[in-house]
Amino acid sequence: FDLAGPERGFPPDAHLAACTVARRAGLGLTIHAGEGDGPHSIWRALSLCAAQRIGHGVRIIEECMVDSQKSITKLAPLAARVRDHRVPLEVSMTSNLHTGLWPDAEHHPIGALYRAGFAVTINTDNRLMSGITMTDEFSSLVESQGFTTTDLLTCTMVALDSGFGDYDQRRRIRDEVVRPAYADAI
Repeated sequence: FDLAGPERGFPPDAHLAACTVARRAGLGLTIHAGEGDGPHSIWRALSLCAAQRIGHGVRIIEECMVDSQKSITKLAPLAARVRDHRVPLEVSMTSNLHTGLWPDAEHHPIGALYRAGFAVTINTDNRLMSGITMTDEFSSLVESQGFTTTDLLTCTMVALDSGFGDYDQRRRIRDEVVRPAYADAI
């Protein structure tokens, strides 16, 4: 179950009944938070709606102390919770740039979050509307954030491991598709 749409003025807990029904039905729960609205929307998604993944979530950086080298040096309690509990952040850098959240790719916090140990996944968000592919997103991260092939593999594995599908199927995809695809590049 994926609760998405405008965040500001539409808090996730306004849909608490739907989230409760989804959880009781055994569905995984992703809530878009921490993009159009601040870190408090992430707190609401996790604490009130019991989200298992956060769509976007990049404004968690506002709960982090970042030094001049773009390294995270200290985490406020919410940021520590997100990182330490390995809450997946479905980050869509290009989409965040299109919405004006950051002025350019070099200033986007995905690299700092990844290096600080957050469970970052790489996504396109609105692929059909903006014409962005995963290849484009990966290339942007390599060029603007210095991501390596190993970094891209790590983020891909986090995405796969945090999927809501059957474990055996996810393991087969990891072993038969993802690892072989990256094997020659690493």
